Amino acid sequence: MHTAIRFTVPILALLSRAAVGQFPTPQSIRALPLDSIGGVIPVYRSPGVARAAAVELQALMTGCVAKYRDSIPVLPKIELAILDSAAWLRATALPYGIPTNNAAEVPVVVLVPATAAKMFLTGIGTDQPDRFFHLLALHELGHILMFATIGVDRRSGWDEKHFPAWYLELTATSFGLSCVFGRPADYRLLRGTADSVRVLPRPSFTRLDQFSEVLTTVTADGVPYLSTPIGVANFAWYQRLLSESAGRSQERLGLGLVPLLREQWGRKGPVTTADIVKDLSRSDPGLISWLQGFGAIP
Repeated sequence: MHTAIRFTVPILALLSRAAVGQFPTPQSIRALPLDSIGGVIPVYRSPGVARAAAVELQALMTGCVAKYRDSIPVLPKIELAILDSAAWLRATALPYGIPTNNAAEVPVVVLVPATAAKMFLTGIGTDQPDRFFHLLALHELGHILMFATIGVDRRSGWDEKHFPAWYLELTATSFGLSCVFGRPADYRLLRGTADSVRVLPRPSFTRLDQFSEVLTTVTADGVPYLSTPIGVANFAWYQRLLSESAGRSQERLGLGLVPLLREQWGRKGPVTTADIVKDLSRSDPGLISWLQGFGAIP
């Protein structure tokens, strides 16, 4: 979700400031007593993770990479790790349970929890939380596909202000949803619905351009907003909104997201929220009024 959902790198840094720079590496994963499954995308799993579940997730990721092979020919090598809490805490200083990827390494490690962590269930709205958090590996893969699309190597410096933060999440989810487009149950689980946004209380921050404020705001007591119950709920609201927005764009654009991203990246930046909404509205004329209904844009 690095999003989703990432859940993003800035979010993880706020949740665990000491963890900055301590993302999982291929070396830290291989040092653990894990079962491994070979393939184009190797998988490392804690013993309690069913092999069938790991193989299925591996197949979804491998199939999605193949889907974009012609349009995104250059991708870094990718590995998947599905870890229980004990292994997680040995592999990384990041809090257990939030899917992430370490784009500063090659192979890029995509990390998901074996089981959903209770502290991150706010706003998920599903009776299959473990499955949902496994599927967020596809959102993490989406981040990798997005940066490969625009030719950015995350190990090097890049124009981080070219796209607003919320768009990194929307595009990652769009790619991720495309991975399960032929699997209706998984697609519905990963996407959610507009109703899943409406049933949540309207939070303090609703504008797309305020998404970064949720990540960086500190309360009067010096506590990161994102680590408070209201901040977590606000973040969950954004993720539901962005997931449904991504579903709308994915259904209408399909593989057309790739040339659109390249066109946007080629513009003299920064590319604004208004620019992006206008771009997406070419294929989804109802998008503007839909976003306005949630207070996401003026």
